[in-house]
Amino acid sequence: MAQELKRNVKSVAAAYAVGKRTYYKIQGEKGLLLAVYATGRRTWLVRYQTGKGERRKERTQVIGDAEHVGLAEACKRRAEIMAEAGRGGDPRSPKTFGELFRAWLEGHAKKQLATWSDEEKRYRMHLAKPLEACLFAEIQRKDVREIRDNVAAKAGPIQSNRVVALFNRVANWAVDEDHASFNPANRLRKIGQERRRERVLSDDELRRLWAALDEPLAVNHEDGGLSEADLPAALAMRRAIMLLLILGQRRGETIGMTKDELELEGDDPTWTIPPQRTKNGLSHRVPLTATATEILKVAIAASPSPFLFPSSKTGGPIIADAVTKALKRICARVRPKIEGLGAHDLRRTVGTNMRRLGVSVEDRGHVLNHVSGAKSKLASWNYDAGEHDVEKRAALERWEHELRRVVGLDASAVNPTLASRPLVGRAEKTSNDRLNT
Repeated sequence: MAQELKRNVKSVAAAYAVGKRTYYKIQGEKGLLLAVYATGRRTWLVRYQTGKGERRKERTQVIGDAEHVGLAEACKRRAEIMAEAGRGGDPRSPKTFGELFRAWLEGHAKKQLATWSDEEKRYRMHLAKPLEACLFAEIQRKDVREIRDNVAAKAGPIQSNRVVALFNRVANWAVDEDHASFNPANRLRKIGQERRRERVLSDDELRRLWAALDEPLAVNHEDGGLSEADLPAALAMRRAIMLLLILGQRRGETIGMTKDELELEGDDPTWTIPPQRTKNGLSHRVPLTATATEILKVAIAASPSPFLFPSSKTGGPIIADAVTKALKRICARVRPKIEGLGAHDLRRTVGTNMRRLGVSVEDRGHVLNHVSGAKSKLASWNYDAGEHDVEKRAALERWEHELRRVVGLDASAVNPTLASRPLVGRAEKTSNDRLNT
């Protein structure tokens, strides 16, 4: 049982520890405690209760070190905490939207969402500045509506939808965890029209895109064009896009590829994506076709980094948006232009063509690492990453044979794709081969 001190500075200063730690009550200040430690440290605490009946819980909140928080300030904070607890709130709950977001991120998103890092970036970009310091209880519907409209004007309606969805995720979690009583943006209308993407490259578009990817790159010193220093990164970008077309894997998983994930020797070269880099958290083995293997060998020789597609700025892999932007620039130079193509459309093209070639839905799912059917019932701890390698290799080789036929590659020779090519000097350059990537 805690001893009691008179409510004056002199009594507080005279308190000492008996053993490792001693708690002292303060006369007339219900719930306020002074913890005195044998080391000399002295800390103010408040004990209070939340909930009623079976949901009643005892909580303890630290106010601060007694060296910096005096008796009067400790009594004031105790009164505020007890008052909030009396109104049914929990003084330990996060109060500002920034605190709520961080609690949601650490307590829920990182455990449940593979895309938590994308949500964190979206928060920093669109929600942190207007809402981070705001008390959640004071955020009104019109505040979220204004953010929605501002994001739509600056970043587009679909990004606006994503921001509203993120706010709702955090707010609904706060309600479920009893950190808030309601979500002010509940059922707030989204202004971006979501459409299911169905873009698939036609055979003619595949031919034109592959030709553009395989065309020699040249140094262009005019008009801010490609410099010799830019050439390795531009070649690496094109190799990455080619692999997306050949293997059909996700953009982020492909550009994050490291040399130690590859086994290129022997009759069955493979790329093993570790579970921490896959969307479903399951290790995924990708059998490598002949063309993919040749591209990867060139990429390994060209990269001084552990990553096959390194960024010259960060030391890590190139960022996902850089691939998308490079693909758009390449498509814009093709004649006629290839319109409306995104990086994920390459993956969809692979999957769609496999279906046309007679690859079963189960085998397509294994190639693309979709969690569906039997695989969805398997936990990551007992899933054999090499299961169905035979079927996956057969499907990928069938698709590669078709791709080579469509783009006009000689089936008897593997193109040494985007290896080191001689640079075209400025004087030798013509307007027809100026390629900027």
